Amino acid sequence: MDMTISIENGTLVTRVFEKDMNLYLYLPPTSSHPKGIGTGLIFGQVLRYRCLSTHQCDADKKIREFYQRLLARGHSPDTLSPLFLKAERNAKAYLTRSHKDHEALKKARQRTPLTRCSSICDTILMTHLPNKSKAYGGRMQLIQ
Repeated sequence: MDMTISIENGTLVTRVFEKDMNLYLYLPPTSSHPKGIGTGLIFGQVLRYRCLSTHQCDADKKIREFYQRLLARGHSPDTLSPLFLKAERNAKAYLTRSHKDHEALKKARQRTPLTRCSSICDTILMTHLPNKSKAYGGRMQLIQ
């Protein structure tokens, strides 16, 4: 679990827990990872801090520390600041949605999984790659 739970004045209080030995080795800006990986990390962490903290001041502190750690890894404030602002707006929107709205969004995002290639695709593969393809129950699999 990545949170602490305590009782303060008869109320349950949750805070984000991070191990003392955590080195916080986030991806540096020179990494060849796609840009979206860094954006997703920031959006995910900000939402996580907001969700797991009972008190806004605890989440604010963790978010500031996260920002400082990314700066220490070489990221620039010009790049980080807009992402953190957008992540905060995203987290607020997410946390203020009703359960009904969450379910509607989830349903809208569902995709029908592709279960089999069309027969045209099967024919093309068998015609042009007869020794490189193998049929499995109506699906084609390329053999490397």
